[in-house]
Amino acid sequence: MGSFTNYMEKTVLNAMGGNGFPVASMSLWMGLFTSAPSDASGGTEVSGGNYGRKSVGAWTTATVVGSGVGFSNVTNTVFATATAGWGDVSCWALFDDSSTGNMIMWSSLTIPQTVVTYSIPIFNAAV
Repeated sequence: MGSFTNYMEKTVLNAMGGNGFPVASMSLWMGLFTSAPSDASGGTEVSGGNYGRKSVGAWTTATVVGSGVGFSNVTNTVFATATAGWGDVSCWALFDDSSTGNMIMWSSLTIPQTVVTYSIPIFNAAV
């Protein structure tokens, strides 16, 4: 299950206070990490070797998962072919920009992936 970042929590609280909700129609980008970010950002995002954040269009609505709430992708998310090893990918995050921007939420991968040269990281849609 993921965790909303401090940025997203502040955005929701501002919206509740009548200050708009700009993320309702934003584009989302999935980034991969070799060390975990936190709600305040950070972590080590993959870089080099043809890595780039992947645009994610459709995500499901929130659902109850165990004792919390979660959501998942409704289509496969396929990254570019790695032209060099990306390392041991253990976490993912959603951003509001393809290369900079704000981290919206993050989570550890259920099954970490070691991305080597010529790998194509794929995150299958949850069923």
